[in-house]
Amino acid sequence: MRFTKLFIAFGVTALAVFGVAGEEGALKLTGMVNDVRNYTMTGVMQTAAGEAKISGKMTQKVLKVDDNGNITLQDTQNLTIEFGGQEIPPQVTVSVSVLKPDGTLVEVRGDDSSAAAYRMATISIIKLPDFALANDKTWTFDFPADAKTGVVKTHGDYKVLGSEKQHGIDSWKIQMKVTETEGDTPAGTEGTAWLSKKDGSLVKMDGKATNLPIPQAGPVSGTE
Repeated sequence: MRFTKLFIAFGVTALAVFGVAGEEGALKLTGMVNDVRNYTMTGVMQTAAGEAKISGKMTQKVLKVDDNGNITLQDTQNLTIEFGGQEIPPQVTVSVSVLKPDGTLVEVRGDDSSAAAYRMATISIIKLPDFALANDKTWTFDFPADAKTGVVKTHGDYKVLGSEKQHGIDSWKIQMKVTETEGDTPAGTEGTAWLSKKDGSLVKMDGKATNLPIPQAGPVSGTE
């Protein structure tokens, strides 16, 4: 089994909410070159071969900001996996993604830019609305299919559940559910994200994924 693909699957949820501007009006994905966010990650994945427990760190860095607002992010993950009662030595994986100011995906770069990687990135996106966040605000977004990247039609539902302080940071609490609407085994994610009211950065994420299309492992589900 190629466990590096599990690492990528667990990492993509964070990239969609990096550095959202916390100003009045509609939120936009922003950042400055060399901005960095550090995350602690834990998760459990159910595979055809058994249960895999994942733990470790992820560092996310802004590599580039284009004139049109598109932002290039690099995720470096250093994770340990426990599988079948044995611990696999820590592995480092690096993935690069380009996002639009509304958080939607432009491109996946690096060792894994397969259709599976694009699908997993798409179902993890928090699509930013064209209005300011407030309690009980809801919005939806339909991601179109793309034959070039392998993305299938996907639907996202989002809702602001309220505001809370997490790790001492005033945050918006957002419910998300993003699910493919085509295919025999549609993939999806759902969960709760806390975004900093000051700069929109991801403070905390609790979620689960269903039918992740991981090659050589079959559909994989789990929590992070």
